Amino acid sequence: ILETYQQVLCGGELTNTYGDIKSPGYPGNYPPNPDCYWTVNVNPGLLITFAFVTLSLEHHDNCNFDYLEVKLVASWFHFKVVFCTTGPSAWIHFHSDFSITDPGCGGVFTDTEGIIISPNWPNNYAHNRQCIYIIRMPRSELVALNFTHMDLETHSGCLFDFVEVRDGTGETDPLIGKYCGTTLPAPILSTTNGLWICFKSDSSVSHAGFRAMYEIVECENTFCVNRTLSGTGQIRTPLHPDPYPHNKVCEWVINQPEGYVVTLNFLTFDVEGSSTCAFDHVEVRDGPSADSPLIGRYCGINMPPMLESIQRSMFIRFKTD
Repeated sequence: ILETYQQVLCGGELTNTYGDIKSPGYPGNYPPNPDCYWTVNVNPGLLITFAFVTLSLEHHDNCNFDYLEVKLVASWFHFKVVFCTTGPSAWIHFHSDFSITDPGCGGVFTDTEGIIISPNWPNNYAHNRQCIYIIRMPRSELVALNFTHMDLETHSGCLFDFVEVRDGTGETDPLIGKYCGTTLPAPILSTTNGLWICFKSDSSVSHAGFRAMYEIVECENTFCVNRTLSGTGQIRTPLHPDPYPHNKVCEWVINQPEGYVVTLNFLTFDVEGSSTCAFDHVEVRDGPSADSPLIGRYCGINMPPMLESIQRSMFIRFKTD
């Protein structure tokens, strides 16, 4: 009888000023039974910041099976997304047992194009998952995102299983949309060089999940993707806070549930001015279309007043010459 095995190579001593640490096999399944140890040491007087992009391990209330431990000098840290050490050293231990391994999910995407999928796609995603996908491009480029498949638990407010997309690379950046059910979201174009995407599932129903494709868009070729929004969020002109491009038409429709209205509050405003706003301007209408009653047309540098619709929808058009 000949027994063969493959040794898992992982762990090590890290002394560089920055770097990344991954479980063996990432972004695929990690193997059973490894124990990986990393030590991080920097020069005295410096501290270490850890920013976890993804954490997807076998679930257990007390983390008795697969787990990640982080020890900072003489104290243990409970896992959180970002933390900073109190000294120049840290010790990290990754352990998995002999049974379930997890494929992981989320990650940072820097290629010029790619595909993002929910965990276990095209099979049903697992319960109680949270996956963060960050698409980060160079400063001079934008990101176009198109969903090709969408099959999540349906809810009118997307409170259970959902995909959330934000215009930027952080969880506090402006919300583009929160999606669930089986309706494909409209094409998305960032106004910055990145997108932040969060997939979350609860403890009950699961479906096949989602698949989306992204690609870069050079700023000089940028265009406006017409968007339908709901809830609370922010909208911005292309390339904001940099100057917007010429010859663009951007349209947004904000729809609220029955019984609600839309309130629009401008935070910054700097558009080419003229007495009739015939050139660059922002047009706001009380309703869901370009034919709805006009609330106002605005240009120049004076901040428009806070606007409120009578209907449950508001149409906004930004036009440049």
